[in-house]
Amino acid sequence: MKAEGFDSLIMQNDNQYLGGYVRYFLDLPAVQAYPLTVIFPANDEMTTISQGGKVLPFNPPTWAVRGVKTRIGVPYWRSVCITSTADAERRSKLLRRATTRRWALWA
Repeated sequence: MKAEGFDSLIMQNDNQYLGGYVRYFLDLPAVQAYPLTVIFPANDEMTTISQGGKVLPFNPPTWAVRGVKTRIGVPYWRSVCITSTADAERRSKLLRRATTRRWALWA
C-alpha cells in the first residue's frame, strides 16, 4: 500500500458464497446479505463495520477475529430506506477522524 501511496484499503461484501475481499482479510465471510465493511489502514489493525448494535454481542466472538482492533455495530437494514446510508456515514466519520488522505475502495 505504501508503494502505491494508499493510507487505507476499504472493502465491503454482503455474500458468503460469492467471496469478495472481506473473507480474505478476516477469514470470515459476510453472512445472509448483511453488509460487512473492513477498513484496513497501512499502519494499524483493521476496523469492521457491520449490522448490529450495543444490545447483542458480536458474532463471532472477539477472540475469533484476528487483526481487528475495532468492531462497530450500526443498526441498519437494506429493507429500511432511512437506514441505507448509516454504514457510509460511519465509514466517512472514521476516515475523516483518521486523517486518511488516499484510499482504495474494493467491492
